[in-house]
Amino acid sequence: MDRQRLLEGFRGYLALERRSSPNTIESYTRDVLQLLDWMDDRGDIGGAPDAEDIRRYTEHLSRTDLAPASVTRKLASIRAFASYLFEDGLTIDRIPVDGAGRRRRQRLPRLLSLLKMARLLDLEPGPNAPLHIRDRAMMELLYSSGLRVSELVALTWADIDPTQGTVRCIGKGNKERVVPIGGTALRAIGAHYRSMQEAGRRPNPSDRLFVSRRGARITRGRVWQIVRNAAARAGITERVSPHTFRHSFASHMLARGADLRVLQEMLGHARITTTQVYTHVDRERLKMVYRQAHPRAVRHSIMRTAEAVSAEGGLDAA
Repeated sequence: MDRQRLLEGFRGYLALERRSSPNTIESYTRDVLQLLDWMDDRGDIGGAPDAEDIRRYTEHLSRTDLAPASVTRKLASIRAFASYLFEDGLTIDRIPVDGAGRRRRQRLPRLLSLLKMARLLDLEPGPNAPLHIRDRAMMELLYSSGLRVSELVALTWADIDPTQGTVRCIGKGNKERVVPIGGTALRAIGAHYRSMQEAGRRPNPSDRLFVSRRGARITRGRVWQIVRNAAARAGITERVSPHTFRHSFASHMLARGADLRVLQEMLGHARITTTQVYTHVDRERLKMVYRQAHPRAVRHSIMRTAEAVSAEGGLDAA
């Protein structure tokens, strides 16, 4: 990807995903441009920076005469840029950005509960029914198969196999994977197809699965807007992005006993450590199972109950 497209994508990410102010967008873009200029000076012309590029650049910043506050801001800019590269599929793994020996605590993914996800997906149709049908199909597919937004907007009708119940997508590193689609998502895609036919558009296998009202390929930014608007209509106050569906997909699957290695393959993660971040959502469930099943945990609970009853005068007092 050339520099101009890289910067435009980053600016869109800051505006839509992070809701950054215009001043923040300008300063972050300027900082990232300095990173790319530094790479050009080293002979690394074109393409997105990798982990080694960013590591060396942060070391370079630590050796400059910049004020500590300026270095801190530049590191924040690069962290945001690294997140954009990862979420847009331009890097296989999330690039760590550390400065002055300080290790950042891993940020846990944002996700929705089952109840809120159901509210979001089961919204009543809006004033424009065909667009609502399209939007619901997009969101159902995001949640059903855990796709990245960059993978979603690149899909064609040929990538959907309703007989096998699968979707074929091209993920990070240009790697192809085939992921199952749930029945609800397949029905939503079928409704989307019929809606397009009724509007006089008979999709060809090579056509994009999701297009704008004018028939152009739908953009990542537009998907973000659709998701945000739907969340607001559903009364969900948390920040919701297309990636929230992917996080929720993984966490809900894991909570219901999905194997971590299978989940890794479905998400297209190169390393199991990337998938393991989703295990945090299962901790409360594990604690509950432990309290119910472990002899000592159960005995402790029984003893506390007995002590409480004794303190109230014993069973006879009841």
